[in-house]
Amino acid sequence: MELLLAERPEDCELQLESTGFGFETFFDCIYSLSEISSQKTTHIGANTAIETVTAINLLKDPAYPIDFTKVYFLGNYNSDIFRKLPKDQRIDSVYLEYANHVKTSYIPISIIIPYREKRGIISFGGIPSIRRIESLKPYLKKLSSIIQKLNPDLMALLGMTNVFATTEDFNDFKLVDPFLKLRYSLIDLGGTISWEYNRLEQFYQMVEKAKIVIGNDEEFRSWYNFKYGESITAHDPLTLYKMTNKLRKKDQILVCHTKSYQFVLGLESTDEETVKDCMNFANKATVIKTDLNTFPTAKEVQEVSLQENTIPLPELLVANAIVTRSIDKKIINPVGLGDIWSCTFILGLLSQNLL
Repeated sequence: MELLLAERPEDCELQLESTGFGFETFFDCIYSLSEISSQKTTHIGANTAIETVTAINLLKDPAYPIDFTKVYFLGNYNSDIFRKLPKDQRIDSVYLEYANHVKTSYIPISIIIPYREKRGIISFGGIPSIRRIESLKPYLKKLSSIIQKLNPDLMALLGMTNVFATTEDFNDFKLVDPFLKLRYSLIDLGGTISWEYNRLEQFYQMVEKAKIVIGNDEEFRSWYNFKYGESITAHDPLTLYKMTNKLRKKDQILVCHTKSYQFVLGLESTDEETVKDCMNFANKATVIKTDLNTFPTAKEVQEVSLQENTIPLPELLVANAIVTRSIDKKIINPVGLGDIWSCTFILGLLSQNLL
C-alpha cells in the first residue's frame, strides 16, 4: 500500500462499482478501511468461483428450498491459488472433474474495499490470464462434447465481461454460442467499464441469446442505455421495472437484484410462492455470509429468522413481476454478495424443479 500511495503502478485499474474513480476518491477508500475493520481477510474471487463455493457449502447440509443438486465447475483453475484460501472456500476435486488445470506463476491481486455502500476495486496486474478468452479457447472448443455428456439442466456463463475484456478478435464471442442454445443458459451482466462500442455490442448480443439474465440495477441500466441510446440515470423501482420489461425478449427470464429489493420477470405466476421462497432464502444467505464471514450451509440459512424491510414498491412492479424485499439489516461489506444471491436463488429453482 505504501508503494501504491507513493506512485501509481503502470498496470493498475481503479473502479467504483460500474464507474471509474480518481485518486482523491481512492485515498478516501483507503482511509475508510479503518472505520470498517482492522482484520485482514482472504476470500475467493471471480464470479464462477464464488458461485461454485456458495453451492458447495449450501449443499453440505441441504434444507428447503435447497435440495441435492449435482454441480460442476467448468473452466480453468490453478491449485496453487486454492492453497492460499480458507478451507471452506476451496473447491474439492469432485467438482473439478471436467475443469482444466492451468499452471501459472502470475497471480494478480485485487483489493476490494466496501465504500459508501458500494465497492472500490483496486486491481494490480490486470485480469488473470487463466480467465481470459485467449487461454480458454482450447478448452471451449472441446467443451461441447463435455456438455453433451453431462446434459445439464442449466449452464451458467459467469464472468463473461472478464473473459472477453481483452480479446482483439470479436469472433471469439461466437465460441459460447453452442452453450447459449441449451434449454437453460444463464449469463450474469457484470461490469463493462471503459469498454468500447464494438465490444459492448458483441457482449450484449450474447446476452440477448441467453435464456436467463441476472444482474443488479446498475448493470440492467447500462444494458438499456446502450441498446436504446439513452442516458437514463434514475434508479427508482418503477423506472428499473420499465427498463427491464422492455429489454426482456419473449420466453426470456430476467432477474434483477438490488440492495433493497429483487424482482423476476418471465417465470410462471403459478409458481410465485415457491419462487419467492427461493428469493427470500437467497436474501438471508447473503446476510448470514456477511455475519459469519464464511459461506453458510443451507441448514444454517434456514435456522435463522430475519425480517424483510418495508420499502414501498410501485403497484405496476408488484402486479407484473415476482417481487421480494431485502432483509432489514445494514450490509457494511457488499463484496461478492450479488454472486452469492444469484447462486442461491438459481440453486433453489433447480432444487424445486422450476427450471
